[in-house]
Amino acid sequence: MALHEIIYVSLATREMKQAELLALLDQARVHNEAHGITGLLMYHRQEFLQLLEGERDEVEALYATICRDPRHQQVYAMW
Repeated sequence: MALHEIIYVSLATREMKQAELLALLDQARVHNEAHGITGLLMYHRQEFLQLLEGERDEVEALYATICRDPRHQQVYAMW
């Protein structure tokens, strides 16, 4: 299996509180572990940067979900 990667940036539709970010991180960890996805999530002043890595179909499906997520706007794949 070849590792597929996507790095994207996006802008949150509003400033997120720490409790919201922790809940989002917990939800992402559960989902990603179940789908064999690893990576990195960073957030600063309404900006997200995330690295997703795993099987191509799983990573692309998750990225498509993120693009439709109402918490994100201006989603741009960098890699």
